[in-house]
Amino acid sequence: MAFHLGCLRALDDLGILEKIGVLSTISGGSVIGAYYAYTPDKPFCKFESDVRLYLRNGFHRKIVAELMRPNNLLPCMADFICNKGAALIGRVTPWEPEFKRHLSRTDIFHNVLKDELFPGLMLNSPRRNNIEVVVGACELRTGSAFRFSSAKSGGWRHGESLLLRRSDRQRLCSA
Repeated sequence: MAFHLGCLRALDDLGILEKIGVLSTISGGSVIGAYYAYTPDKPFCKFESDVRLYLRNGFHRKIVAELMRPNNLLPCMADFICNKGAALIGRVTPWEPEFKRHLSRTDIFHNVLKDELFPGLMLNSPRRNNIEVVVGACELRTGSAFRFSSAKSGGWRHGESLLLRRSDRQRLCSA
């Protein structure tokens, strides 16, 4: 996130950042890129101050607090144990068992980010200068690339889906 903040700071200093039409991100850059795009009412200096505070404090305490909630700890532990067991079985046999997916550490982190940085936001929520946001991801089991965007989402394995604005959905439904 710190590297990406430096890149955004440099683009802002050059007067280029406000002219960007597409912001494509991956990894920690996705968090800061989305936070920049989906906080259209924050001036850059306030955005930068927020990110510096998140970098200084981290998310560890909030992740642990979320994990310790009664409905989270046991399912997360079950997911961890099942994944480790499946990996071990896959190393010693040609059979790779598939276990029911439980709450994972990634889900816990997602919940913290949703509550802390992105409360009530969706990919098609209002964005700074209507910038298109493209987040790259990888499904680690299959190695499949996937892109989430403010306009469409998808990948080669499962195809794409278009995200429609509420007005477009209403227009299609009334037709």
